[in-house]
Amino acid sequence: MASKTLKEKKQIKAEVELKHLTLAYKRMGQQVKKKTGELMKSNQLLQEEILERKRIEAEILEITQEEQRRLGVQLHDGLCQELATILVFTKSLAKKLKRIIISSLLSLRKFQTCF
Repeated sequence: MASKTLKEKKQIKAEVELKHLTLAYKRMGQQVKKKTGELMKSNQLLQEEILERKRIEAEILEITQEEQRRLGVQLHDGLCQELATILVFTKSLAKKLKRIIISSLLSLRKFQTCF
């Protein structure tokens, strides 16, 4: 009985195919595990990157706001200084102008009394 029956041949072929499918299934499972691990690691790195970017964004916003406050104070202080200087200069000019006007009026009176 060296020759196998058709049923036995089909059985052997089915067993061989089953072994191939089982091996392919195991390999696929290993690949899925590997890819899942890689995706989880990539996801973790992306989450860390997102957190770092949010931290940097908050820091930049804080620095920007502080710089705006600082510039506002400088502008305010500078403007106040300039206005104070203008006020002192204006008062000085007003005093000089008053003296000139008084002197001119006195001179005019003297001139009028001559005639």
